[in-house]
Amino acid sequence: MKARKVENWVSNHCKTLCIFAILLAVSQISLALGGQPFIDPPTSPSVMQNYSSIKENGNDPLESPRKFERYVKDKYKQISHAESDVKQTSHGPSGRVFILGDIAPQRKPATDLTAEPDRHVRAKAIAKAFMEDEPGLLGITKPEEIREVNILTSKGHNGDYINIYYKRYINDVELEDANLLITLGPSENISGVQAWLVSVPPEVYEATKKKTLSEKEVKSIIEVDITELDKRGLDMNNINKSFKKVAITKYPYVLWKVSYIYDYTIDAFTGKILTKDSGIIPPFKIQQRPLMENPSGIKP
Repeated sequence: MKARKVENWVSNHCKTLCIFAILLAVSQISLALGGQPFIDPPTSPSVMQNYSSIKENGNDPLESPRKFERYVKDKYKQISHAESDVKQTSHGPSGRVFILGDIAPQRKPATDLTAEPDRHVRAKAIAKAFMEDEPGLLGITKPEEIREVNILTSKGHNGDYINIYYKRYINDVELEDANLLITLGPSENISGVQAWLVSVPPEVYEATKKKTLSEKEVKSIIEVDITELDKRGLDMNNINKSFKKVAITKYPYVLWKVSYIYDYTIDAFTGKILTKDSGIIPPFKIQQRPLMENPSGIKP
């Protein structure tokens, strides 16, 4: 019976997981990721008190997958799925959490929702209330590091869904692979949460404080590397070019990731080209697709 239940869930939600991944990729490709902290910096004392009390009372939902599922389903009754593969490391939690259901944050949003006509503004207030109420669930220890980078509306068979994307920044440098996606359904309750947690060693905090090569300097390095043969047959004014500085959890801790004929990974301090892969992608228009048709998994 249990195996059949798992099989049914996989069948029902594999499409959901694929579209989650597609939309996250769309947000990363299509927007400059410069957002604003979701909580007024440097920290929100109430959030940190909440997180500390959870840890001190031994109620850390990220302690184990079983504890995570029990915590979510006990607190929010209309949950169709709660999953965590998070591991505790010496530098914090690392892994992914995924929740589907119908969640009304227990913390009251700061915005008067009844007086706010803009649904995106209401959605942001609700998502913020949830993050402030559940820092332990999402592995948030420094709220000022979490920034909103995109918000999209997608169509479902029973209404519009609002998808809010966040990323984590260390000293204003984007932390690679540290993402958070919160989806609100037509009822304006939260219908999906997906978070990728990254444990950060102290070396990352030190490295991101140091001066790195500028985008202009990196561009010069690449243009020396690109040959006339590489350029042959290409309209150099109409190729995809992107430059993004990111923090990673191993040496050299800060990289430039560049798409410029090739996909480059460059040491942000020395300018050494670490990887170079074929990266030609013709210009195309990104089509926004619905996140899912009933992400809560609960019948209307």
